[in-house]
Amino acid sequence: MNSQTPYTVELSEDGYIHLHYFKVDNSKLENVAMSKNIMKEIFALLDENKEVHFQLLVEYEKNVLEEMAAETKEIYTKIASNKQISSIALLGIEEVHKQQIELLFEMLKITKKITFFQNKKEALLWLKVRKKKCEHKLLTQFHT
Repeated sequence: MNSQTPYTVELSEDGYIHLHYFKVDNSKLENVAMSKNIMKEIFALLDENKEVHFQLLVEYEKNVLEEMAAETKEIYTKIASNKQISSIALLGIEEVHKQQIELLFEMLKITKKITFFQNKKEALLWLKVRKKKCEHKLLTQFHT
């Protein structure tokens, strides 16, 4: 990882999208720009695979998450609300931010596909189980 890179977006070998934040600039304007780039990268992966439902692991390094600007919240809302994103594991969110994020997702009525974790192994296991459930549901719909 380049020390100047605040985040990475990668498609894992297991088929989930991994958004990893290493650092966040203190400027809300910079964070909005970064969020727009993240959205472009994630939506490019989704566009390349229109028939695939993805799980998303969002991993924060300690003390990375800052207060979000309204535009940043809108951008992350678009990502979280996308129908191709079937599950979202949020890893490393501090308790102070967790309530704000839960409230936002509650308002969007997408709380069922989002879970918070402090342990990466548990988050990955949850995503794996959710992926199997999603695949089973799609197969069942296809065969009926």
